[in-house]
Amino acid sequence: MSGIEYQAIVPGQRHFECQALHALLDTGACADRWQRAMQPDMERFFLCRRCPIGRAHHAEHHPDEAATPLQPERAPVCVRCGRPATRMVGKEICPSCANRFYEFLKGRNGRGSAPVNYRPPVPRRVGVLGANDAPAWALFDGLHHQEAMARATRAGLRLSRAQPGRTHWNAGRQAFEYRDEAGRVLIELEIDGKVEYVAVEQLHHGEQPAAVTMPTLLMTPDEAAEWLTISGEGEGLGVDWHQLEFGCASCRQGMLHGYKRADGIHVRCSAGCC
Repeated sequence: MSGIEYQAIVPGQRHFECQALHALLDTGACADRWQRAMQPDMERFFLCRRCPIGRAHHAEHHPDEAATPLQPERAPVCVRCGRPATRMVGKEICPSCANRFYEFLKGRNGRGSAPVNYRPPVPRRVGVLGANDAPAWALFDGLHHQEAMARATRAGLRLSRAQPGRTHWNAGRQAFEYRDEAGRVLIELEIDGKVEYVAVEQLHHGEQPAAVTMPTLLMTPDEAAEWLTISGEGEGLGVDWHQLEFGCASCRQGMLHGYKRADGIHVRCSAGCC
């Protein structure tokens, strides 16, 4: 790889000075570290996940694997509460969140009382990219929009900021609604978990305008880290990775995760793009 000074210390191997790790590595070890960094539960290799040198060395040592794109990492955090857990129910929800849901279904908690403040997950609309990168929308269950976004990325969809139409204030209804360019109101139709919007001149009996909701929030890791620092919102972060409310604007394939240390707030993409 150009720009790197290699040393022939051991016959048959090439060593170089890794600036990120402040260590002398051979190219095989570098390739192995990068490959491990792309797998879940490998936080100790986090610096290697970002490294283009490791990617190049992996391609050199494993040309067949390099030809096949790696699947986005499923970060070991709960899609509902956003906290890390050593064990996941269904690979997505921590045991604590799963137990609260089971208590809701049974109608009683561990003390035999009915859950009072629990809100069950409901279908929520997420902006995604469909065929030919056209804006599309899909429904995913979630207690909040963040959970629905996380489920969309784990289903292999790419996120989109697009809204189905322009937002219009209807003084008669005292509510916002979506309108198309011709000014027609949009109604929402669901077909097999996918959402479509149809423009109508007037509403028929029983029809309601599509509910206006917030667009999918996307930021790059650097933008999110800066915003969390300036706004003070990052003060609630701990020393472990926590799922944020933003999708990754760089790849659109993952959620942003952040943590706070003495040297500041760090943010990464769960799909491993940066």
